[in-house]
Amino acid sequence: MARWLKAFDDAHPVDLLVANAGISLDQNNLGIEPFDSAHRTIAVNLTGVLNTVEPLIDRLMARRIGQIGVISSLAAFFGRPRSASYNASKAAIRVWGESLRFPLAKANVGLSVVCPGYVTSRMTDAIADPRPKSMSTGRASQIIRHGLARNKPRIAFPFGVAIGVWFTALLPAWLSARVLRE
Repeated sequence: MARWLKAFDDAHPVDLLVANAGISLDQNNLGIEPFDSAHRTIAVNLTGVLNTVEPLIDRLMARRIGQIGVISSLAAFFGRPRSASYNASKAAIRVWGESLRFPLAKANVGLSVVCPGYVTSRMTDAIADPRPKSMSTGRASQIIRHGLARNKPRIAFPFGVAIGVWFTALLPAWLSARVLRE
């Protein structure tokens, strides 16, 4: 990945980098997720994003121009009853990206953390539960492009679901656990 990205950047200097990796192997299980699934999910989701950003970050900073988008999820804001490793991997990406934004800004490089809700895909089609306010990939793409163009620190959507997630995350842990009980 690093060789390919650097070769591409040599031929076509990158000014927009979107780092996305996402699998959820155990999303319909209310029990303990098998640890082999947890290891694989975290390896793909977190390491995939890091492996995309790492090869080009110094180059973007040296050129003093560019925008990075890292794809997290609304699942990053609190531990839902399912998909523990997916939630954890997306939380790590969110916090890492939000923290990285500060040193990048000193080099005139933007970073936006993208936190989508349900976007229609093969992964979300496999989810047994309701998918509130699920949106098309076209609409999600518009929202992401608009936010990246404005260097928004966080691009979270759909708005109503994001507000509900943030509110649940602000509740005392005992109360959010009661709200989320299945």
